[in-house]
Amino acid sequence: MDREKIINILRSTMPEKRLNHSLQVSETAAHLAMNYGCDPGRAALAGLLHDCARDRSDEELLSLAGEYGINISFVESRCPLILHGPVGAALCRDRFGVDDKEVIRAVALHTTGSPEMSLLEKVVYIADKIEPGRRYDGVAVLREAARRGPDEGLVACLAHFMYYLINKGEIIHPDMVSAWNIMALKVAGRNF
Repeated sequence: MDREKIINILRSTMPEKRLNHSLQVSETAAHLAMNYGCDPGRAALAGLLHDCARDRSDEELLSLAGEYGINISFVESRCPLILHGPVGAALCRDRFGVDDKEVIRAVALHTTGSPEMSLLEKVVYIADKIEPGRRYDGVAVLREAARRGPDEGLVACLAHFMYYLINKGEIIHPDMVSAWNIMALKVAGRNF
């Protein structure tokens, strides 16, 4: 499916603000991909689709996860919004005809991360957190870390988001904690 068809479908399923965010993530992902030596077209596609399930209700996300055979962890059962990544990945296949497994996985992981992330997956994760429309405290630090490289950018984004969740008294997905542990050691020059 071509980009314009995808945008038209997204326009009919999400608010304009979310569509603008997705377009910015797509552009940011393509830019990061070029800087990091990754395929910008694949990054742009994953960035465009990353939030295709974001505006579903908790009930819809849980129902779709069940329909698609997505395992629901304790954390996801308490915070179903996390499922918008894996459910969105399933929609990429079924609704948007994406058959690139790495693009699909980048959509699935853009919220929690994972201990083993490809360069494309890191690109989409980072792009979601630093796209130009993001205006939260600390985003400039994340953008600077991303300029230093994908691992540095990922570690900064994971740290920032986990700190945010802890301060709100929220629970943290185990994949995010595992991603942090492995990537923090990698950036520090120590192997896990």
